[in-house]
Amino acid sequence: MHRNRRAKIVATVGPASASPEMLKSLFETGVDTFRLNFSHGAVSIHSKEIVTYEDTVDYARQMASKSGLSSPQDNIVVVAGIPFGRPGTTNNLRVVQLKEEVGRRGP
Repeated sequence: MHRNRRAKIVATVGPASASPEMLKSLFETGVDTFRLNFSHGAVSIHSKEIVTYEDTVDYARQMASKSGLSSPQDNIVVVAGIPFGRPGTTNNLRVVQLKEEVGRRGP
């Protein structure tokens, strides 16, 4: 979906907006970009299985795919603090393709 406007809408994913259905609804009503806030450690929407940056990338891929916001050839940007889960740390930025390579976990 191409939107021809100068301003972009960025939404922070929280407990009320974490489901794929809600993400898709928000996207269809005008949200351009979603972000997960890990700056305060784990909260209810963050799985206990997400403990590394690679887990964050996998989670971002799953959410983009399940919500129908991206197609397999699209790139997504994942940013997370390193060391993971600590506020005020250096950010790690990675652009990854939504579709994983066969036999490879993570970007």
